Amino acid sequence: MMDPENLALHKGEKCPKRIVTCDYCEFPLPAVDLFEHQEVCGNRTELCHLCNRYIRLCERVAHEVTCNGTPAEIPRFNSLIQYIYIYIYIYIYICMMFEFAKK
Repeated sequence: MMDPENLALHKGEKCPKRIVTCDYCEFPLPAVDLFEHQEVCGNRTELCHLCNRYIRLCERVAHEVTCNGTPAEIPRFNSLIQYIYIYIYIYIYICMMFEFAKK
């Protein structure tokens, strides 16, 4: 049998069935399930309204510190040659994927 002091410590900090909340969604769940839940929940994304990028919830705090509010740029091709190289690269990649799928 546990003494009252150890019982209180167990219920408050050590019991795997104690209810805790997710850092990302604040959903209450047993402590034993928290790690697995936060692995999934933290990988969800939300739109940053400052830079217009989707940020994983587990990276949100770091992003808020570094975000300068500059919207994400759309990649632009500087020349026709660059466009052709990228087109060829994508074509080769797709061909390789089809060959891999046949095996």
